[in-house]
Amino acid sequence: MPLLDPEEASWLAALIAQAVIDLKHGPCITVEVDGEEKLWVQILPRESETEPGKIDSFLLNFPYRYQTGDPMTLLVEQGLRPPPGSETAEFESGHFAALLIRGDVPLLGLAHFSGEILETVVGAGGDAELAVRVEYGYQS
Repeated sequence: MPLLDPEEASWLAALIAQAVIDLKHGPCITVEVDGEEKLWVQILPRESETEPGKIDSFLLNFPYRYQTGDPMTLLVEQGLRPPPGSETAEFESGHFAALLIRGDVPLLGLAHFSGEILETVVGAGGDAELAVRVEYGYQS
């Protein structure tokens, strides 16, 4: 069973939708395994520079501690299907990765994809309890 079942993915998508209402305050949604602060993924909505108030893209940050090479290649090799147009924004093998996801991606799909990264790349167990924090003041 995947880390995020349909009910949990809907819950996360609703939290993302709630957070992006006020883009000007720089929302960041952190999903982490409860009690395991090293197992997390962050979702940072990025506001369009030409259309204020509109989402341009999402930046997904996550630990990349035991992996090397381009994260997009690794995701595909692991059987994950990134949303169309996704690309690696930045990474440092053995440390972190950041992916750029199109802003028009359905939030439910973004939630599922984030859960897949958390489980497949970051190493969260399929039965892990998740905690979500929505914080403001982030610049992506």
